[in-house]
Amino acid sequence: MSTEDPEPIGAGRIAAAAGVSAGTDIVFPLSGLRGTLYNLPLASVTFGLGPSADLQISGGPYDRLDISSRSTAPLSPLVHSTGSSTSDVHDIVLGTRVRWIDDVGGVAVGSLFAVRLPNAKHPSGLGQDTTDFSALLLVGKTVAGVRAAGNIGVTIMAEPLNASKQNDVLTYGVSLTGGSNRAFAPLAEINGRKSTRKGTAPIGTESRSIARVGARFTRGRATLDIAAGRGFNTIGPTMIFDVGLTRVFGE
Repeated sequence: MSTEDPEPIGAGRIAAAAGVSAGTDIVFPLSGLRGTLYNLPLASVTFGLGPSADLQISGGPYDRLDISSRSTAPLSPLVHSTGSSTSDVHDIVLGTRVRWIDDVGGVAVGSLFAVRLPNAKHPSGLGQDTTDFSALLLVGKTVAGVRAAGNIGVTIMAEPLNASKQNDVLTYGVSLTGGSNRAFAPLAEINGRKSTRKGTAPIGTESRSIARVGARFTRGRATLDIAAGRGFNTIGPTMIFDVGLTRVFGE
């Protein structure tokens, strides 16, 4: 699940997560590559800094794109891969989540500030080599056993082809995780970003939206999420499949 809940993991706790993802027909507009992208694995660690705040670090050591087609693009001459695949590391994201309101009418409210670092590079065709900053308002509420979470905010995206400019995109997400059975819960979400630039968005900052449905299995302090979805834009993915395991440690 990509949508953030305002509830932190708790003081003294550590949540470790790892998963794999596969998305088909994904387009990289800067390099002109298109294909199936595998994230093997995506990992994150969340540290509980107190009862109302935590620190999040996420990334991955290996992203692989099985290339189905190539097209002329602004940075395609920089791509070193000439074969049927290319690979790179996944960009690291550092974030801090704070819950400001615990329970007002059953609603929790918080914020998330995050920075995406430029770890993936142009020669692989997978990296933008830019740094983004996101500021999000987080809202969560449980009704009849169903947990609803919503995110809304802005991501300041540096333009990959013009370092002196930026595109401030609207960032959003809504998720539902529900059911009275704690061991099994269906889940659904939609999240993405919307360019606020009039006309065509700068390359690399295009609007994108992905919807997922799946299930969550819980046993003790471990949860397993399995989901499938699709993108609703020209840069994909057409289909995406995610599997992720999270384990919480500490009191």
